[in-house]
Amino acid sequence: MSSKTKPLTKAEIEEVVDYNPETGLFKWKYRHATYMPCNSSRNCWNAQYSGKPAGHIDKCSGNLRIMIKGKNYYARRLAFIIMTGKSSKGRPAHRDGDNGNLKWANLTTVKQLKAEKGAAINSQGSEPPGTGTSPGVRFDPLTKRWDAEVRFDFTTIKLGSFSTEREASSARQEKRKQLGLAA
Repeated sequence: MSSKTKPLTKAEIEEVVDYNPETGLFKWKYRHATYMPCNSSRNCWNAQYSGKPAGHIDKCSGNLRIMIKGKNYYARRLAFIIMTGKSSKGRPAHRDGDNGNLKWANLTTVKQLKAEKGAAINSQGSEPPGTGTSPGVRFDPLTKRWDAEVRFDFTTIKLGSFSTEREASSARQEKRKQLGLAA
């Protein structure tokens, strides 16, 4: 028997957080007795969290995660459910490569991002900056720089931090050549 949990609904999310699609901010909502029956716990929670930014930054990925009903969810997934009424079809992604930018206009899926990137390459003849879709290259929202790495023999080799995605991709490609890996 499968132990899959029921997907979170838009109503369940909106019961506990507010999402502003213009700013990309999530804030905790005031908890009512129907959601949190214990008066002292509810009063303490509301005094400490109500109206304040929701969630925590995952230190590994730089993504905002929000706990609802005892389970952590990536905020970008919650935004898709709030804005469309259902979970995204495909893996959510950030158009500008910044995991901290949760504005609705910045959110898409990896599949859609690749399609947009391909259209931009075909129309402009070059890759648009800051898309963050290169393997082994990711944008660090804390430093506002691009980190590059290569996996080799079950080890991750950190190549450094770069000012552009293109520089990080080039460094990664060069290291892969040095290691004798396919480009």
